[in-house]
Amino acid sequence: MNGPGRRAAGGHAGERTGRRVTRRGVTLAAAVAPVAAATACAGQEGPAGGPAAQGPVTVRFTYRADQSPTFDEFAAAFTRQSPQVTVTAETFPGADYFTKLDVLFAAGSAADVMWVSSIEAYFDQQARGRWLAVDPYVRRDKVDLKEWFPGAVEMLRVRGGLYALPLWAHPSSVALYFNKDVLAAEGQAPPDGTWTFEQTLAAAQRLARRGGSLETDRFGYQPSVAFYNGMSQVVRAFGGAALSEDGKRAQFQSPPVTAAVQWLSDLFNRHRVAPPSGTSLNPLWDGGRVGMRVALYGTRREARVTRPWPISWGVQLGPQGAAGNGAQLQTDCTPVAAQSRVADAAWAFQRFLSGQQIGLELARNNLLPGARPDVWNHPDLTRDETHRPFIAAMQTAPPIFRPANARLLDLLREVDAAAAPIWRGEVGVPDGLAEVNRRAQAVLDQPAPGPG
Repeated sequence: MNGPGRRAAGGHAGERTGRRVTRRGVTLAAAVAPVAAATACAGQEGPAGGPAAQGPVTVRFTYRADQSPTFDEFAAAFTRQSPQVTVTAETFPGADYFTKLDVLFAAGSAADVMWVSSIEAYFDQQARGRWLAVDPYVRRDKVDLKEWFPGAVEMLRVRGGLYALPLWAHPSSVALYFNKDVLAAEGQAPPDGTWTFEQTLAAAQRLARRGGSLETDRFGYQPSVAFYNGMSQVVRAFGGAALSEDGKRAQFQSPPVTAAVQWLSDLFNRHRVAPPSGTSLNPLWDGGRVGMRVALYGTRREARVTRPWPISWGVQLGPQGAAGNGAQLQTDCTPVAAQSRVADAAWAFQRFLSGQQIGLELARNNLLPGARPDVWNHPDLTRDETHRPFIAAMQTAPPIFRPANARLLDLLREVDAAAAPIWRGEVGVPDGLAEVNRRAQAVLDQPAPGPG
């Protein structure tokens, strides 16, 4: 079934992948061992007691094209070590990826296993009945869910049911990156992971320099204000919750949320230690004109690989509020399609991808580490001073705020659009949050996506 965007693990990409597998063969072979029995499908009953697939099977695996080098390697490794199962790759460009998944599901031709992110697709597709519940497999194979961070597993539960094992996870935008030279020039000690919001503001004010124009100003602090990556973390750190516990009511006008958003707004509009909302950050950051910035744990990859920063930088956990630093897990996964005809083999491959060795390989390939304590605490990672600050946050962080109707992406878009005037100083925080709350509630009041 090879066509545009499809290739067998042993094809051209597989040949390139194969060389990497040979170099790391022992590591990846160890990753396969725990699931070897599950791939011997012939004659084995499925979780529901029905017959499993007989003889060799092919598992189709879909992921974004930019993930190809690493995921190609994993597919080839699994195929080499599991002769009953051949994993074939089907990749699509990132810009069209989730749209393509919808088209394939509608046509009844979706792959058996798919990479999906927590916000864009996992919950939406689950609401449409497109993922296979894995609880029966977890029970059959006696899988210990404590292998993964509690928040990562909890995030993938829907009404008590589990529809995938975690692949990787991150604590959202709680990483405070800083320019070492800018801080040193001002005699400012670098953040140590214990700064309060008050201490952070004081440091930002110390680093800021007014030159009279955007072309000459230096800014002390660049916050992140996107709903799921920025605002939500500050809200949680202030002890607030943007949504009710059942995910059905918007709570953006509650006192803790108002206080959190006021703190963020003041950075732009009162203290003016942040660049004006909408300003392109990269030229300022690269030019040493921003002292500190909030971003994701995964921004370390940009700093080192995709767009190496021409500055001396460090990173620590962001400011602490009454309820901590606001970390909350976003968990990506590789669920099995409910329509898969090779569910046992697909489950075995998913379990393989969620294992420790694959989690370590993800980190070695400059992707997010696997969502497991035995990955984040591994010496290969802990020797990196830019990784260590985030380990404790991963262990205790809850999942992100989640609407009951699975419309995470709709909620994100509406909140970000409604909050933009706050950051630009066009509306005060109380009035701005009234509009945010109204638009968020309109999303929450919609029905969940239907089957299909």
